[in-house]
Amino acid sequence: MSEETKIIRDPLYGYIEISGKELELLDTLPMQRLRRIKQLALAELVYPSACHTRFEHSLGTLYVAGSMAEKLRLSSEEKKITRYAALLHDVGHGPFSHVFENILSLVNPEVDHTKIATDIIRKTELSDILEEKTDQVIKVLDGSEETIIRTIISSQLDADKLDYLRRDSYHIGVAYGWFDFERIIHMIKRSKDGKYLVVKEKGIDA
Repeated sequence: MSEETKIIRDPLYGYIEISGKELELLDTLPMQRLRRIKQLALAELVYPSACHTRFEHSLGTLYVAGSMAEKLRLSSEEKKITRYAALLHDVGHGPFSHVFENILSLVNPEVDHTKIATDIIRKTELSDILEEKTDQVIKVLDGSEETIIRTIISSQLDADKLDYLRRDSYHIGVAYGWFDFERIIHMIKRSKDGKYLVVKEKGIDA
């Protein structure tokens, strides 16, 4: 990255490098609110160490999405959009994460955390920071355009899942969600039409 960066220590990845613009996004009220949103809702009542938050998961997703974008050799602008979308993908989560979403669906079935996230991005200081990239980030999150960036953020093998499977396993203390992360990153590639994320055959075992 050409702009000034900061380093954040993470138990899964060692160090996560954050650009100046990403740091601005992190310092906003909508993102800082995620420090109080439990990643696994009420799971800590059974697994006391499962008290990690959507904030650290968002940082992890940014790291994974950035690694995927690097491996796929996306352009500089595509990498920025990918990382911004990854960082903001959970900004719309409410108390107790998906548990709250089940209650929300009883009030309005058409509203979920993704819809709330896009509204938050448009109507808060996040859009002032993203500037002309606001609409691009929102299109990635709401899925209105099918692109390789959308696949990195939301698909069967996206950055979100690759982070939370390992992060949740780490905090709970189980091996169920642990897998060879580095192997998967090295084995991904773009589909022939360039829109989708696929895995080389020899990477299927991972």
